Amino acid sequence: MKTTRIQTVFNKVVVVITALILFTASAQAQNSEKCKSAYKEKFTKNLIAGILQSNEGLKNSAIYFAGHYKMKGTTDALIQQLKKEESAKTRRLIVYSLFMIGEEKGISAIYELAADERDEYIRTGFSEVINEFEPHFNNLL
Repeated sequence: MKTTRIQTVFNKVVVVITALILFTASAQAQNSEKCKSAYKEKFTKNLIAGILQSNEGLKNSAIYFAGHYKMKGTTDALIQQLKKEESAKTRRLIVYSLFMIGEEKGISAIYELAADERDEYIRTGFSEVINEFEPHFNNLL
């Protein structure tokens, strides 16, 4: 009888410890998702700040990483910068990033600005993006 009672208490302790471990793991997973979301939001804000900077190196790095990581939250800042950017190199980089992100409004901005582009290399890049998304543009018109 003592053995059975000790075994029952032991089983209950094991169940409680297992439940605590599972509860803790679940809580950590939920916190991890919240942290990832907050981190992504902060990362996006920092990229936008970088995209709008006057420092060419910082701006170009932010533009590149926005496209490389397909940060959709940066599309409006990229479009804004594309419309006012003087440097052909930076405009090429913005076109690349908007293409990599692939959002409709970014591709539409490339399409709209293609006719007015002064740099031949960028016009070629615009053409490549437009050809890639041509069926999509026909649906927009």
